Amino acid sequence: MEECKKCNGLKWIVDRRTGKAIPCECQKVSKKEDFYLPPRFSKSCFENFQTYKQAQLFQAKKTAEDFAKKFPAVDFGIIFIGPNGVGKTHLACAILNKIYKEKGIKGLFLDYSNLNFQLKDTFYGDEEESVNSLIEEFIEAPLLVIDDLGSIKPSNWFLDIVYEIINQRYLKNKFMILTSAYQISEDTGKENLYSRIGDALVSRILEVCKIVEIQAKDHRKEVFQAGHKNK
Repeated sequence: MEECKKCNGLKWIVDRRTGKAIPCECQKVSKKEDFYLPPRFSKSCFENFQTYKQAQLFQAKKTAEDFAKKFPAVDFGIIFIGPNGVGKTHLACAILNKIYKEKGIKGLFLDYSNLNFQLKDTFYGDEEESVNSLIEEFIEAPLLVIDDLGSIKPSNWFLDIVYEIINQRYLKNKFMILTSAYQISEDTGKENLYSRIGDALVSRILEVCKIVEIQAKDHRKEVFQAGHKNK
């Protein structure tokens, strides 16, 4: 998929009138299904997920398919971990699309970094009720996808909100699909999920999610480079 020329892949642009950061048009949600799902992933499904004959991609796809087939009668959520471009978000969105199409269950898609901006914008607008309403929506969704966990290093205030969402879903026995480019490792020599979001949040995630690691090549990068070579 080509990078958006308006935001250069940053997902946000600056509103010239207000000077505030606002979501780019490429990130507008699909009103048809109202998942908060970016149009880029509105057609993500298991049928168009490429495994490139790689065992980990095949296994990750199978795990996602099994989850969608059994949902809501599942015992654990999933956290897909691997580098950018291996299909983590595709699989997460394929699950959302599958359970809606076949079971009429509407889950929600939450971009980790976008939520940070969204909450800040609402908070500074002095709309506490709107913040609480947004949090409640993510807590009560039948299934919640949190994409790109740890992609930014947020404030303690933001982490408290994310913990509240995840912890309340845990207490209500509501499951999640998470994706992250950071390994769940306590190796202090390099960045990992512990250093990005904190021990408490990782601990809670490990109680409710099965780890699915995808160590594969960045196929988006390969496709992009191949396209330029042919020009």
